[in-house]
Formats: sequence, C-alpha cells, structure tokens
Amino acid sequence: MFGSIEDRTKLALVAPLHTDRADIKMLSIDSYITTDNMLQNRRGITTYTGTFENITAAVGYHCNDILVSNIRPYLKKIWLSDRNGGCSPDILVFRVTDESKFLPIYVYYALYQDDFFDFMMDGKKGLKMPRGDKNSILNYQIPNVAMSQQKVFADYALSCDKLKFEAHSYQQSHKE
Repeated sequence: MFGSIEDRTKLALVAPLHTDRADIKMLSIDSYITTDNMLQNRRGITTYTGTFENITAAVGYHCNDILVSNIRPYLKKIWLSDRNGGCSPDILVFRVTDESKFLPIYVYYALYQDDFFDFMMDGKKGLKMPRGDKNSILNYQIPNVAMSQQKVFADYALSCDKLKFEAHSYQQSHKE
C-alpha cells in the first residue's frame, strides 16, 4: 500500500475487535454471517442458508464494520458490512474508532491486501484448521494517510472491485 513503516498505527488503535453480543432473536438470513456464508477471495457474503435453532451466541456488527473470517485465513474472507446484524464468534469484527482519522472503507482496503492475510497466517494457531491469533492480528499496521488520500484510494479500489466483480459475473454467466 502506501505510507512509510514509521507512519503507521496498530490495528488495535484504529479498529479494535468488537465483541459485544447480538440479540439472537433479531437475526435473519440476511443479517447473520458465518464462515460458511462469507465468500473466499474477498468476494463478500451470500445469504445464510442454515437454521437458527443451534445458535447460542452471536457477535453484533454494525454498518461499516469490517468482518474477517478467523478460520483458515488463507481463504481471504472479508466483508465491509452494509447493515447491522450478528455473526458467528469465528468471525472477527473490527470497528473504526475515529472516523475523522480513518475511513472504514480505507481500513477495509488496508485489510483487503494479501499482506494482511499473510500476517494472519504468520501468527496462526493450529494446522488442519488454522485460526489467526487475535492478539497478533491487532498488531497489524495501518498506514496513516491524509483523509483526502484515503478517499481517493478507497474510491479507486472500489471502482477496481466493481470491475472485477462484473467481469467475474460475466464469466460465470457465459460458461459453456
């Protein structure tokens, strides 16, 4: 990305883990997120297709929170929420603390990088089904960039994403 290594802030200070519980009775197929309905390779989410009868706990998330699957980080499951809801405790919820210093979409794209998922894998626990080490993940460094540059970067990255997803959808619809 950009920004010198000296001009960075730990993720823990920019967007710490949010762990408050969600009201399970308020969850729906559109608002409940698990590692199963997060899509690999940073493609967002799909609708939850499971049942709610065995769900005993959920972490609450809000619009503009960044959700990252903590199971098998190499699958690169990440989503910038566009709604409020609840998620499996296997999902990490990062919430930007000061939006006058860091835009949530900028932090999302900082975490969207391969470098972040490599960082998660460097501190992993377990072999068969590795998990990121939450304490280690919070040490990831986010570049400190002027708000105007954050907006430009986020707009550019978002437009690239839209083109990438449109191309993927086109390819899927024209498979023989």
